[in-house]
Amino acid sequence: MDNTEFIQLCSRAWAIPVLAAMTRGGLGRVSPIASTIGAGRSAATASVLHLIEMGLIERNTGHGHPLRPEIVLTSRGKQVGKWAAELMDGVEVQEPSKLLWKSWSLPILRSAAKDGQYAALRRSLSPVTDRALSLSLKALTAEGWLARRVDTEEVPPSVHYEPVGLAISVLPSLQESWSIGI
Repeated sequence: MDNTEFIQLCSRAWAIPVLAAMTRGGLGRVSPIASTIGAGRSAATASVLHLIEMGLIERNTGHGHPLRPEIVLTSRGKQVGKWAAELMDGVEVQEPSKLLWKSWSLPILRSAAKDGQYAALRRSLSPVTDRALSLSLKALTAEGWLARRVDTEEVPPSVHYEPVGLAISVLPSLQESWSIGI
């Protein structure tokens, strides 16, 4: 399966928390969503607009002020929102670092669970740049989310990454995302 939609979903730091908040509380305006998830209004607005472009949220026509429209989850958004709420519930218990919500963290963890070789990660996470992938892998390794192993018996030596620690508790939710098609 293609990672494109999942990568697109994760490209905004607040997109998953916005979906989770809307699923949990039925919030329909940006300000209450922003305060619920602890984001700034402009960041929450950018994430909402991004989710509208993805077809997961839509404006509720005929409701609200034209400058402060009410927003609702689409049928696809409800499905992805349920997944996002479950992911957030599992993660909140663990108190993760802000690193987990960076653009490439969740796609890397999900892909590393299948095949953690650097070249395979690079292929599965297209359009990631080498720099973005390297920096994200270093940060996830430093935080204890990934373990790095160099296989020197292969020629040339290959580098493998494997989810460890708190990443193990997030993996079931990330693998479930495959089943709902993101």
